[in-house]
Amino acid sequence: MKDYSFYNRAIKLDPQNAGKYYAGRAVLYFYDMEYELAWNDFQKAKELGAKVETNYYYKILKFSKNSTKEDLVTNIEKTTSFQQIFNSLNCYLVQRRYADAYKIMGLLFSANLTVNNKCFFDSFALKKINKVIFEIEKSKYKTLITQKPRYESPYFSRINLYSKYFDEFSKIEKKFYRQRINQDFDTLEKISKNPEYICLFRSKYFEKRNEIRYAIKFCQKAIDIAKNKQHDGFAYIATSILKDLYIKDYNMSKALELATELVENKPLPATLSKAVISFNYIPKLFQYKFPPEFQKYKKYRLIVNNLKENAKKRLAMLKRKRKMKNKKGCTNGKNNGGK
Repeated sequence: MKDYSFYNRAIKLDPQNAGKYYAGRAVLYFYDMEYELAWNDFQKAKELGAKVETNYYYKILKFSKNSTKEDLVTNIEKTTSFQQIFNSLNCYLVQRRYADAYKIMGLLFSANLTVNNKCFFDSFALKKINKVIFEIEKSKYKTLITQKPRYESPYFSRINLYSKYFDEFSKIEKKFYRQRINQDFDTLEKISKNPEYICLFRSKYFEKRNEIRYAIKFCQKAIDIAKNKQHDGFAYIATSILKDLYIKDYNMSKALELATELVENKPLPATLSKAVISFNYIPKLFQYKFPPEFQKYKKYRLIVNNLKENAKKRLAMLKRKRKMKNKKGCTNGKNNGGK
């Protein structure tokens, strides 16, 4: 999907078709919940001769601008139509009246569950309700990111949200939200103290989507960053993951090359254990675990710590016994100034 920079350049370079470009940019603003900017662009497009009256998003904004209190659904009656319900829900979203939107959805889930003698909960209606819930969640994360742009948590949550609803998007929406997912990953990589972790998460995202080429690209990037930071344990684990990705990509020669490298350069168990433990300190914002053959190193670290703790306890006990023995020797008369 074309981005803002495309439309900004097109408006300047092709003024004869500027109306079309303003309308295209308006849709982007709408997706990004910048409703006032979207409305302004639609108005400019209309002034320049673009046909925006039939545009779905223009209709939503126009209804939101012109609707009165009487036009909005606040209760579900027998005469209430699907169109009235959806118009009202869209209006509440644009006006950020989320409590009113939830109220309408709550009424729809009440006892009767019918509108005009038709069951409301067909696939189309459920899809609409899901879209409302998605938009409200999206607004929440947008606000959090605006307030705290260097916090990682809202970016991870928003990526998860987009991924959860991805299959329900239209073709155009899929292109848009794919861009937004990539942009959020880019931002996370910049603000994170461990960009190699972000690249591995990103690799897993593409692997789940069966886009192995991109999964390989970002897994390799994770390895490169880890090696530059001399994070040997993580680099080794990511290399093992990369080997499996090459197998999925049917690139057996590259997989064999990495397998040989793994055998020749395996770090000490303590190094791998440290890498696994450190990785698991990352908040559980993005569900990801190392392969089972590395997860076991969490236990290795615990075993080592227990052995060290037991050794300390035994040493402390020996010191106490020695101290008590010496003290006893001082009070039995044999060690009292030679008398």
